[in-house]
Order: sequence, then C-alpha cells, then structure tokens
Amino acid sequence: IRQSPTVAENLQGIVIRIVYVPRRKNDADRAAQKLISLGAKVDIYQTSDSGNAAYTGKLIVKNGYENYSALITRTIQDIEYLAADNASAHQVYFKDGQQFNLWIAR
Repeated sequence: IRQSPTVAENLQGIVIRIVYVPRRKNDADRAAQKLISLGAKVDIYQTSDSGNAAYTGKLIVKNGYENYSALITRTIQDIEYLAADNASAHQVYFKDGQQFNLWIAR
C-alpha cells in the first residue's frame, strides 16, 4: 500500500475492523457499508459491554496510516463520533493486514 502524506480520498487496500456491542449492530452494518463504498475491506466483530470504556468512541490507528483517519471519521460521523488514537499501547491489537479498529460501543 502506497501511503500519501496528505489526507486520503479513498480506502482502497485498507482493512478496518468494526467492533460493536449488540444494541449497535444496525449502526455497525451501516458504517461498514459506507466504508466499503470507499474501497475498504471491513471485518465486523461483536463484543460485550464489559471492558470497552478505554476504546469507546475511538478509531484505533496502526502507525503509518494516520492520513486515512480523517476520511474514516468523516464518513461515519452521522453514526458515531470518533477520535483517532494511535497510542503505542494499541499497536499490538492489529491482525495481519489490518490498519484500523473502529469502536461502536456507546
């Protein structure tokens, strides 16, 4: 994947995992469709309400992919307001080939 220093215009080649709680399944599905329409590959994962406080409302970003964050957050802002976070503590939670963890857990 070639990365641009500017804000991305599409999500071709980007893999995003949407983590959601059961009551937000419809929102997770809508967010997935919006992101897929921009070229992203999306993996949807259901979780419980337990232990999500640190991630709620966050777009966890793999280092080096920050230029895609604005497009992702803007695309689903009507579903969930997200703040991008690429803290080093989060970097161990990405599967191979995955660049973002998006939390819909409010």
